[in-house]
Amino acid sequence: MKVVYRKSADRKPVVVSGRSTSQSLAMRLAKEDREWNAEQALDRARDRVRVAGVHSWTAATVLSIARPIVAIQWDVVPIRTDIDVDIDDVEPIRSFFEDRYKDYVHVRDYITTGSKLMYTAANLKLHGQAAWEILYDDDGVPTGFDVIPGYIVPNVDDDGYLESPAFTAHLWTGGQVEYEVGDIVYFVMPWREGAPWGDSEYDALLDVVIPADIHAGISYREIFENINAPYNGVWEVDPNVSDEDFEFFLNLLDERYTGSRNYGRNIVAIRGTVNWKPTASLSDEDAPYLGGREFSRDEVASVTGVNTNKLGITANATKANMRESRRDFFEAAQGPILRVMEEVITDQVIWRLFGEDRLCFKFRQPDFLNALERATVNMREIQTGVISPNEARAQKGMPPRDGGDVYVDPTQGRAPSRVAGDGESDIPEPERPPRDEEDTSKDVLRELRQWMRFEKRIRQGKRAKRKFFVRHVPRPIAELIEDRIDGVEDPEIVEEVFRQIMDAVEKGYEYECD
Repeated sequence: MKVVYRKSADRKPVVVSGRSTSQSLAMRLAKEDREWNAEQALDRARDRVRVAGVHSWTAATVLSIARPIVAIQWDVVPIRTDIDVDIDDVEPIRSFFEDRYKDYVHVRDYITTGSKLMYTAANLKLHGQAAWEILYDDDGVPTGFDVIPGYIVPNVDDDGYLESPAFTAHLWTGGQVEYEVGDIVYFVMPWREGAPWGDSEYDALLDVVIPADIHAGISYREIFENINAPYNGVWEVDPNVSDEDFEFFLNLLDERYTGSRNYGRNIVAIRGTVNWKPTASLSDEDAPYLGGREFSRDEVASVTGVNTNKLGITANATKANMRESRRDFFEAAQGPILRVMEEVITDQVIWRLFGEDRLCFKFRQPDFLNALERATVNMREIQTGVISPNEARAQKGMPPRDGGDVYVDPTQGRAPSRVAGDGESDIPEPERPPRDEEDTSKDVLRELRQWMRFEKRIRQGKRAKRKFFVRHVPRPIAELIEDRIDGVEDPEIVEEVFRQIMDAVEKGYEYECD
């Protein structure tokens, strides 16, 4: 199957039924703020691209969001757990994202899906928008997608409806490409002005913080280059030189000694016999840029939601706060980007393009537990019947095991010997060590006293009402107690019931259970 890299201009836009009649946002933007300055927005976008190429902290905040997405697993899954979907319905959509139909004759065939998702996340973070071009085969069947390397501007009328062409892509390399509705997947995150091309949080840093930090960084570099400069000192000029020549000399010195690139150079020119007197160089410890850089770093971190340890500042990092830092980073910075990508891909690709409203696109959520904590959680979930052993194995990418689909019965603390509809379980009953009658009686009495205190505290309002799970009390006796205390609210009566049972146990199980 051959993929044709083109816009399908002859395809009719996909019409989605049930379109909302509420257009308040679009109408407000189109009518009350009709002076959409796309050129100004495009200029700011180009500034952000240039800044990300030269400003390390801007690049670090964007990459800390986008780069991990390459390793995050994703899948196309049912929107609810009670929905059964055939594999034949899922595979065409997965094939679209994996872009399986490649002949590797085009350079874009060598760009992986992970790289495309990374680019999408980076643009959403940096510009508040991103876009894909949908790829079709000769029969008009969608077979894959490609990222659009540029800034996207929607074309709307006075009522907010998309016109033809619906979108214009201003490529970073120059030029424009026009797209119709059915040819593009459009991601947008407006937050400040509600503009249909999105808003960037980096605009709050472009005018002051980032330029100041760039100049501070240049000064930091130049101080080492200029620290031993031979012209760092005092120039004495012949007192008989004309004012014009002296002014010319001052202007010449001004060019060599001012600006961030000349930080660390110190020059004084006076009239007198031509002479040169070197002066001490500035110390980097006294440089004013140090405090400025710390300020800029904190500003970048606070605006973008990226923790300073993601920017390489780990002075105060400990094992205790690193985990919370990872959680805060996901909730404040990366999680919202992933959520927007999930919603847009589900809506515009799976639902609109493939017409499959039972499925959705999902990224796997990060696990903030270490290996020991995860093993403990899985063990508890297996013991309480929340998950089966095979489900725990699947989380680790391990194959299922025979008999591992049986859930533990929490009332017995072990896997049931029979599973409904499956006949006998394949899991053998565990052998219990032999115990004499005296030890068994002690265990039963101890558990009965625990149960009694448990039930009394419930009726005294000191504990939430829930079931007490027994391990040593024989089932007939446990059922008898449950029957006797059911509906009893007086803790004294409950205690009396347990006292009678415990007396019978001490006498050798002679209590009648009928």
